[in-house]
Amino acid sequence: METDLALSLFESDKTTGTSFFSPYRSISKIPKLLRRDHCGLIDEESTITFFIEVSHEPAMICSQSSQPRNKTTTLTPILKNMPSVLALFAHPDDIEFVAAGTLLLLKDLGWQIHYCNVANGNCGSAVTDQNETAAIRRAESERSAQLLGATYYPPFCDDLDIFYNRVNLAKTAAIVRQAKPSIVLTHAAVDYMEDHMETCRLAVTAGFAKGIPNFASNPETSIFDGDVAIYHAQPHGNRTPMGEFVIPKLSIAIDAVIDRKLAMLDCHQSQHQWLRSTQGMNSYLQTMLELGAQVATLSKVESKYAEGWQKHLHLGFSASDFDPLGDLFGTASG
Repeated sequence: METDLALSLFESDKTTGTSFFSPYRSISKIPKLLRRDHCGLIDEESTITFFIEVSHEPAMICSQSSQPRNKTTTLTPILKNMPSVLALFAHPDDIEFVAAGTLLLLKDLGWQIHYCNVANGNCGSAVTDQNETAAIRRAESERSAQLLGATYYPPFCDDLDIFYNRVNLAKTAAIVRQAKPSIVLTHAAVDYMEDHMETCRLAVTAGFAKGIPNFASNPETSIFDGDVAIYHAQPHGNRTPMGEFVIPKLSIAIDAVIDRKLAMLDCHQSQHQWLRSTQGMNSYLQTMLELGAQVATLSKVESKYAEGWQKHLHLGFSASDFDPLGDLFGTASG
């Protein structure tokens, strides 16, 4: 798969070096996983050729030019085998509440997006029965994943039936191995309900087991090597079960994609009445906006809305400095 990623080149003058402006803010911020191969940038209007040297740290920019020009030029590199991110959450609409903004930003940078709800949402109605409710909520999730441009993985548990056991772990491991993610996004380790916390445990262990040949997934799926970074989302309500506010270590401004995030959440039409009657959410769309605004306030970042993340310890998963979300978007809180 090849993905175009637009970069802008500005030559500061006719004799000095160049500066790049990109979604990564600077070439040195392009994470290591995007620097695995040489990426050639060619200005077809002149003889200028630029290369990002990716085999060294930090990244180097080399140029060759017979007639350097003092102007702005748009260049388009081809980045092959763009990395992937897996969002692995408990229920339909969980991804939309706490992770969709980050996923949309990654999608806009060319990342491959993988979308999985472990549970089918069958308990999410007081009107329709379990089977009909599960079918409705799957269709809603599939529409949301389509808006995101994501690969969709069907659920394999009922609501309140997510447990950390061998059967569920084997299924989760198969999804991780199929997606081959460089990033796994999942729930907070401590959250308001057990389905969230059990999903988190499954995601973490499946990430750990991605390259272990003697751990069999279901279905059997080839192992893969490479760094993976696991990030935990904000707990529901931005609080621990004891009511303490959680300030994220990493905050990502999502103002630029908030309308698209709202559109994804709005796919879950069945939850209007359900969340109003069970959790007091008069408008679950408004609740999502309020929670996102609260993350921005707690983090003291300069944005109206944000999503917050805590990076899992690297041991067993990646090199100590592997932090792709931090490299791409990171704003330290406070």
